[in-house]
Amino acid sequence: MELLKRGIKARVTSKGQITIPRKIRKCLHLRVGSTVMFMQHNSQIVIQPKIKAGFEALRKIREEMRAEGKLIPEKLLHQMIKEAKQNWSKFE
Repeated sequence: MELLKRGIKARVTSKGQITIPRKIRKCLHLRVGSTVMFMQHNSQIVIQPKIKAGFEALRKIREEMRAEGKLIPEKLLHQMIKEAKQNWSKFE
């Protein structure tokens, strides 16, 4: 995405906080309450959405469906997880 090549400035507050610019939040599908990971790669800091929450949500949905007598076959669940990982690989 072009905006990432040019860079976007953000100011650090006295508490060490930054506001992630709207364009980046939109690009990374971040919403209120989203969790991100800060990782160091050489001399750069990379911000990546934490996707574990998505897998936990998927498992919770499966548990709720099971409680209602509906089941997601194990094979389908693993396929859904595989597809989710592939879709999120662009953030790695």
